Amino acid sequence: MPKSKKISDFYPDWYHEKAPEKSYRSILKWGGPEDFKAPKPKLYKLMKEVFDMTDEDFKEKKEMGLEEVDFDIPPTLTEEQINYFRGIVGDGNVKTDNYSRLSVAYGKTMVDLMRLRKGIVENVPDIVIYPRNREDIIAIVGYCDKELIPVYVYGGGSSVTRGVECVKKGSVSLDMRPNFNKVIAFSDRNQTITVEAGMSGPRLEDYLQNAVTKLGASRNYTLGHFPQSYEYSSVGGWVVTRGAGQNSTYYGKIEHMVISQEYVTPAGIIKSDEMPENATGPSIDEIMMGSEGTFGILTHVTLRVSRFMPENIRRFSFFFKSWDEGVDAAREIMQSQFGFPSVFRLSDPEETDVAMKQYGVADTPIDTLLKVRGYK
Repeated sequence: MPKSKKISDFYPDWYHEKAPEKSYRSILKWGGPEDFKAPKPKLYKLMKEVFDMTDEDFKEKKEMGLEEVDFDIPPTLTEEQINYFRGIVGDGNVKTDNYSRLSVAYGKTMVDLMRLRKGIVENVPDIVIYPRNREDIIAIVGYCDKELIPVYVYGGGSSVTRGVECVKKGSVSLDMRPNFNKVIAFSDRNQTITVEAGMSGPRLEDYLQNAVTKLGASRNYTLGHFPQSYEYSSVGGWVVTRGAGQNSTYYGKIEHMVISQEYVTPAGIIKSDEMPENATGPSIDEIMMGSEGTFGILTHVTLRVSRFMPENIRRFSFFFKSWDEGVDAAREIMQSQFGFPSVFRLSDPEETDVAMKQYGVADTPIDTLLKVRGYK
């Protein structure tokens, strides 16, 4: 019998404890500090089968990243330069300690997570700055331009392109989360909202889905933008990465929701017109969206919102006998002009097979019936 097929009652003791404060793990962990989601027993069994592993491979916890963050990369900025930034934003909004510097240095790629588990520290900013408003950012960018100091921006930290990593030495990182996350304007008539770039996805949806009480609106709204990183990503991050969401088939990607933007650059302020469409191209909005922050720092964005109507939600799932049949059906739905679904996903045979095994359908009478009807 192959080793991966052995019957075993063993189930790994997954780490379900809050990461120690100031530890590498507290930075690398995805989700809430006390939220955990381990593989289900069926998925654990499938992992062993697919990757030819045994229980022994899971018995020892290795490189957990539980150690306190510690590295020796001294800042190269002068004390005079650091004090200048303190003069702009206040002492409490400039951090020079190792933990703060590392906490904004990595995103969520496998490379990032493995380096944190191993305690490998690279490309950290000299200091972390928490801007409070647009004026702070204008002053910071102006000074950095004069002093030739590289500037990086950290939104939600869910980057999978290493876009937040401070590869230029002697740099500063602007962490937009703590202070730069406010609603600037809201229009019930136009169905638009203007927010600061550090606004998180859940915070924005909380405002919109409770717009009657929180914004004085006539009804509640939704942006309709729900990327997989929704809980831990920011509006600014969505825009500068030209993000897509789970509901993009109906609501569109983020560029279809953007009405106008405002950026701070070394050459001055770039602000697009607040109108839904115009015929005066090329569009500065299209140029700036997807720029990953290389052209300037996004400070404010005005977004088109939609009415929040959960009573209209219906959920359907369908099986197809082949991938090609599924693709044909998807094409027919998108081309038939009877409206788009909001969430529209087609799973390939491998993903479907994993789901059937993980949710206990495989090798059951239901599975047998599906196979008899040609759904393998």
